[in-house]
Amino acid sequence: MGTGLQTGQLYKGLASSTTDSNLALVQSQDHIPGYIYTGGLDWGRSAVDEAGCTAIDPSNDDIMYAVNRFGGVLYKSTNRGASFSGVFSFSSFPGAWNSPVVVSPADPLTLFYGTSRIFRSTTGGTAFADISGILDGGNQALCLGVPSTTLDTLYAGMGPLVNNADVFRWVNGAGWTNITGALPDRYPMDLRVDPTDAATVYIAMGGFGSGHVFKSTNAGATWTDISGILPDAPATSIAIDPLEQREARPLTD
Repeated sequence: MGTGLQTGQLYKGLASSTTDSNLALVQSQDHIPGYIYTGGLDWGRSAVDEAGCTAIDPSNDDIMYAVNRFGGVLYKSTNRGASFSGVFSFSSFPGAWNSPVVVSPADPLTLFYGTSRIFRSTTGGTAFADISGILDGGNQALCLGVPSTTLDTLYAGMGPLVNNADVFRWVNGAGWTNITGALPDRYPMDLRVDPTDAATVYIAMGGFGSGHVFKSTNAGATWTDISGILPDAPATSIAIDPLEQREARPLTD
């Protein structure tokens, strides 16, 4: 019996401020609520549940978001994480245990939220519209990726709950395109879009026996395995070096 043993499991979906290096928000297994970092070794208690992604408004650190387990409710803070309140319920459309939410850098009032459907808010999370219907036969979103250069593009990774894992691209006005291509049938854990180029996207894949990090420079039309010498172990997240960015170019379907 591990009396006195101190361990923890932080969930995927840690959010950090774009302006304050001493501010981050994350949720964790069996520790309710989650944790907020404010620069010291002792993290405060914040957020709302033991599971779920978090997000911080890139233009206003007072505004934070957190998702509870199975994506049932989106919670919002307007006081830098001191308190959260539910602003929208997705209980009719349950999602993955750790359902994704992302805030658009192009317009922080625009949020995307993933369950078995993909939703979009243009009101800072107080109202959402279904922009996909049942997207992938009932598979549930595990990750979402948004460009910094446009509001009209979104990438979504769907976990293999009902059928094979798939990755989709949404372009406003053109709808959804399955861009899975030659990607392995593994759990899509994270999607990142180059900050200056909406057509350059990276994806991290879980599972074993395949590549784990892939890159596309043509909006998912083709993918290149860039796993290199990484071990055959699940990849769970990606970060793009802000000093190594591509020249921006328009996204065409």
